[in-house]
Amino acid sequence: MKPKKKYLNDEVDLLDMLIIVLNNKSKILVVIFLSVISMIGYLAVQEPLKLKYEARTEIRPITTFDEFGYAVYNNYLKNTGSVILQYPIKMKNDTFILNEVSMDIDNASFKIIDRKYLIDLFIQKIKEKGFLAKQIDNFGLVSKKNYANNKEYNYAVKRLAETFTLLPNDIKGMKREKQYLLKDGWTFNFITDDTGNMKDFFAYLETNTNMEIRNYLTEYFKTIILSQQKIKKDMIEDLEYEIVNSKEESYIRRLKIEKQKLTQQRDIKRLKDSFSTTPIIKNDKFAAAYILNDTTNYKKITNSRSSDTTMIILSVIFGGLIGALYALISNSLQRRKN
Repeated sequence: MKPKKKYLNDEVDLLDMLIIVLNNKSKILVVIFLSVISMIGYLAVQEPLKLKYEARTEIRPITTFDEFGYAVYNNYLKNTGSVILQYPIKMKNDTFILNEVSMDIDNASFKIIDRKYLIDLFIQKIKEKGFLAKQIDNFGLVSKKNYANNKEYNYAVKRLAETFTLLPNDIKGMKREKQYLLKDGWTFNFITDDTGNMKDFFAYLETNTNMEIRNYLTEYFKTIILSQQKIKKDMIEDLEYEIVNSKEESYIRRLKIEKQKLTQQRDIKRLKDSFSTTPIIKNDKFAAAYILNDTTNYKKITNSRSSDTTMIILSVIFGGLIGALYALISNSLQRRKN
């Protein structure tokens, strides 16, 4: 009978506890109210949680069809070269030395422009110190209003630029079709809390990088052409000097022939004409490479915070438990006094 008595005593205790809670419900409701008010105040002063993402996007070279636009220029370079002409010059002591003159352009300074060369320039430009930070700044990817001064803002831009890393695609073990697509390509890895603007930023970065490369190739070609023209001019002047200072008619005739050949030489003009057929000059939509921003993959690396509704519900539960515990303890203390 003792176990049964214990059971009945436990049952009475639980019933007493329930009665105590119901008798003190107004106090419990006050505690719940205060708990909810405290939680609402806490949520109001909290800054919105920024989710950060680790993202990857591809940079691919131009297609085979795009590369065909350089065929005329590349073929001309492959089929021309420098031909060295040697001719004797008589010295005062009746000895002879051989003088040399190039009859064609020296194409060693001119580069074959193919998809590999172009994407290498594209990657080098993005890796150039300060270039990526400048693009982030000009695009407005970092908001200036979030920083007290320019120093803090510039530091934030620099830190963001440092999160961008470039790695060449690893195509080992891939199927042949996929190897062709990813060959010479690169992967752009970065961390961001602003996925909404990344697509527009990459389009902006692609346009500006391609523009920089186009300007570089144009200026490089002009510089090399000017160098070749200067070399040709110097050679003609050397021949004229020899003609004026030579006294042998047969030798003078030979020099005049060489001068005429150099004067009539049209290799530089032909090279300029072939360069004008390339997308660098001809196509307004020149591209050295493409950033495939539509295929960017985002992986969340920051845990999200519980919703405001969930937090308020938890505050109600917590407040109720605290209120009930307060009521029970208060009742127990009052009984002991009595």
